[in-house]
Amino acid sequence: MSEIWLCPKEVTELEKVTERSFYKRFRQNKYKTFRYVESEKGGGKNGKRLEIALSSLHADARARYYNGLKEDDNNPSREISDAQFDDFDRQPQYKKDEALRWVKIIEGFEVYAKNQGPKQRVTAAHNYVKLFRIEHPRHTDGGQAHEKSFSHQTLFRKVQRFRGSGVQGLLPQSGATHNFTEWPDEAKAYLWQKYCNINQPTAIWCIAQLKGEAKKHRWRLPSVATMRRYLERIPQETRDRWRKGERYWREHYLPSVLRDYEQMDPGELYVADHQQINVAVRHPSGRVLFPWITAWKDMKSRKILGWVLADIPSSNTINLSLKHTIEKYGASEHAVIDNGRDFSALHFTGKQTKRFRFKVNENEYEGIYKLLSIEPHFCIPANAQSKNIERWFWTQELNFQKAFPTYRGNNTQNRPEGVDDRIKKGALRQAQGKKSDILEWDEFTGCLENYLENYNQDHEHQGHGMDGRSPNQVWNEYFATHAQRRISPASLRLLMMKSKRVKVGRFGIVAFGERYRSAEVMEHQGEFVVYRYDPADLAILHIYTEENEFICTVERTYRTAWNDETAYHEIKKIEKKRKQAIKAEREAAENLIEVEFGYQKQEPSGEHPDKPAKVIRVLRTQLDGVERRIERSAAHIEEKVSLEQSREKYMEASRRRLEERDRKREEEQRPGRFFKLTIPGGN
Repeated sequence: MSEIWLCPKEVTELEKVTERSFYKRFRQNKYKTFRYVESEKGGGKNGKRLEIALSSLHADARARYYNGLKEDDNNPSREISDAQFDDFDRQPQYKKDEALRWVKIIEGFEVYAKNQGPKQRVTAAHNYVKLFRIEHPRHTDGGQAHEKSFSHQTLFRKVQRFRGSGVQGLLPQSGATHNFTEWPDEAKAYLWQKYCNINQPTAIWCIAQLKGEAKKHRWRLPSVATMRRYLERIPQETRDRWRKGERYWREHYLPSVLRDYEQMDPGELYVADHQQINVAVRHPSGRVLFPWITAWKDMKSRKILGWVLADIPSSNTINLSLKHTIEKYGASEHAVIDNGRDFSALHFTGKQTKRFRFKVNENEYEGIYKLLSIEPHFCIPANAQSKNIERWFWTQELNFQKAFPTYRGNNTQNRPEGVDDRIKKGALRQAQGKKSDILEWDEFTGCLENYLENYNQDHEHQGHGMDGRSPNQVWNEYFATHAQRRISPASLRLLMMKSKRVKVGRFGIVAFGERYRSAEVMEHQGEFVVYRYDPADLAILHIYTEENEFICTVERTYRTAWNDETAYHEIKKIEKKRKQAIKAEREAAENLIEVEFGYQKQEPSGEHPDKPAKVIRVLRTQLDGVERRIERSAAHIEEKVSLEQSREKYMEASRRRLEERDRKREEEQRPGRFFKLTIPGGN
């Protein structure tokens, strides 16, 4: 839309000011947009005329320009355009009623102020407010609604709005922000990401962060209440997934598989897991700790088959509890186990390809599960619904652990008051040999064993397929007509031993910082073997091939004195046996073919002899001519040496001549050489 330009006279008429007031406002920079144009009639400033943009004028002056009217002092009401009426009609009814009420009040005030005189407007406003309050009291008779009172400041403010924006300026502003619902999608996405965070920040903090970001990007934001409602409209499942984690979401929103226990048989599927018992117990080492239980449970009958109590769960506790289970109740066809590293140790899994989280190495030996024909099933990580033993752990905590005074609860919210002080005082009393609430390890183990026995015999289970029967009832009814999968005690003892794959070296097998050696073991030097051992007796190892073929039983090799003949003869025996084996291999090869050692000359075939090239091309390099320069340099050096020798000879001759001259001079100056002495009176 093009700008509308007005001359100073038109501006003074629209704004109802004098020319002097206009130029004073102009010098105060009240009119933001102006220009100087060439004047056809001359005059102005250097032949240029000042023009003011209509957009720089007051709203009331702009309204006069568009209405084409001048304000009539006898009629203070404003003319309202059709566009204003259309916008006015779209407003709620209570807002329109309030605006029309103020139109009547302003019209009455303008008439009252005109009668009081042009210079008594403030006094007229005070008096008009008093008269209005008298005519419209706050409480009226007859149950009719009363008129709201106002102050003279509010009256002047409403008059100013009415002059500037017409009836639109009189509309109440309450709830105006509620109509503002459009805000940038980027701002919504930023608020969503801040709120849907695993740290679970508050809505107020996220909104504060959004306000800071909005200043950088110049986003227009709604009210705080609108943004809070936006966060509340996020689906509860979405909020819980990103604020409480995937595990919480899986447990509370995803459906789980409903197992049909009627299709299972007792002894078909075992399930195992660890759980920490939240009861303080005194360990045989003297420490006060919260023990761990490793248990195996039958999926169908819910019977607890084997268990081990330990200070720390590991593959050893799994191995021992499984051994107790198989010894008493036999082996199952399937096993549902945890996905932890202890349950999937090589001792149990070996080459099993069903492991969920570990890569399979074909060089691994066969584990216990495969040797016992047990198919392991690893659960999804952090998915308690996969193992029904998790539900029994909760039952055991409710019915057993809470009976002890040193029970601490399964989390900080469920911790009994004063339990920490009771544990500390109990440990102190035990150290002093006094009676304490903390049970000894054997005593607590006996209580747990008693509870499990009562659970298997007397617990009337209401689960699917149990029909109110106890675990022992379901187990005994089935195996009264079916056979159990048993294994001989000797084989079980060997299978349940810990095992490891190792390479046989020149000193035999190195394990546990010791060396194990025998003639049978040394026959497999350089090969990989598997040794099995009992953690309680490390003096003996049972050696097997990787195909589970028994080799021998080897004892630990102890260090001996320097003159121990027994050890010497043992080494010589091994040496002799190794020599015989190596010699036998060579003789077997020599019997097949005789090979002469040494280099034998062979005549070339002569089919492809070396031939000189018919055409050659000499390549020029940067070293061409270097040899000639070297010869010249050598000749120059020889010449220089000869000159140096001649100079030395000349200097030597000169030195000799000078020495000869000096010697002659000394002889000439010696006394009595050239004068004859005459003595008086002599002959």
